[in-house]
Amino acid sequence: MKEKEQVKVKVKKLIDLIKEVEKEPLPKFIWKGIPENSTGLIVGPAKAGKTTLAENLAISLSIGRKEFFGSKLDGNPKKVLFVGLEEPYKLRARRNKLQISILNNEELELFSENFDTTGKDFLEFINDENDWKKLANYIQASDAAIVFIDSLTSMFEGKIEDSTIGRKFTQLFSTYLKPLNKTYIIIHHTTKSNEKPLEPSSVAGSRVILQYFEYIYGMSEVPSEEGGYYFCDIQNKHIEKDSTTAFMYKCNSNRWMELLGKENKYRLYNEKVKRSIDGRYDDTNENLIYDFVLNQYNQGNKCVSTSTMIKALTTGENKAMSHDTFHRAKNKLIAKGRLEKEAMGRYKVLVNNQLSNGGE
Repeated sequence: MKEKEQVKVKVKKLIDLIKEVEKEPLPKFIWKGIPENSTGLIVGPAKAGKTTLAENLAISLSIGRKEFFGSKLDGNPKKVLFVGLEEPYKLRARRNKLQISILNNEELELFSENFDTTGKDFLEFINDENDWKKLANYIQASDAAIVFIDSLTSMFEGKIEDSTIGRKFTQLFSTYLKPLNKTYIIIHHTTKSNEKPLEPSSVAGSRVILQYFEYIYGMSEVPSEEGGYYFCDIQNKHIEKDSTTAFMYKCNSNRWMELLGKENKYRLYNEKVKRSIDGRYDDTNENLIYDFVLNQYNQGNKCVSTSTMIKALTTGENKAMSHDTFHRAKNKLIAKGRLEKEAMGRYKVLVNNQLSNGGE
């Protein structure tokens, strides 16, 4: 009996790989630290303006603007696709109508030709491989170079903090979307409290998720009496991260983000830090409860039971507070109008006191 022939494996030399890459063109950046054919996130809490900023960027790219939000664009009109999985189509369309009201005739013509989106009958959740195939086919049919997806939460089946679930997501994304060679800009949420400046630890999800994405930009509210909102770098594998700059912004009546200036993002939190150190008020536990209910809302659960919150926040390895602390913090949220009792033992989150009306 003949011995099985061994398959000869050719080991790659690093110097050969370097020479191969040298022959390839350097990546082009479409905006800030986002290169072509990359995948990354824009993250932040509800109503910080994530969707609105993404839409503004998408419109600017589609009409060939040379600048957006203080950073350069190349000025060449690009085909874009905005996949809306989270927000009702009517809200999106009404907001988009306001956004394009400022365009001139030439820009409006480019927008009409280059900006694709999803309709009222499109998927709301990507739950299985059949849904992934539908999404991939839709993206391919659009022929868009840049794809915006709102949001990452709607592409998960299970807890986003679970590394096994995260690994499954990355495998599915790599199987169905990566081979299409698009630039993917995905909107995502933060679930941590706003006690410190946005960092990788602020992003909802397991380490598997954070490691998969090539860049992450964040948006958040300034935790002070003056208020306001800021945009910042959180993570980037292509360029050096700007660790300190916060780009201050507001949303105008036409639903466009206006850059107001720059601040040191750590200084924005000085007042918040002092307040906690002084012991006068610490809303960490309230924010943990609020963020948990908000995350459930973003996954399609309009109401959350007390038992669900207690199990997630007061038991197990991820225990964040005691049973009594939970009830005290929950009652404070109700008193402040951030949480509302829908039925016996069931609560819903109130977000209408955040940034403007409709859209993130």
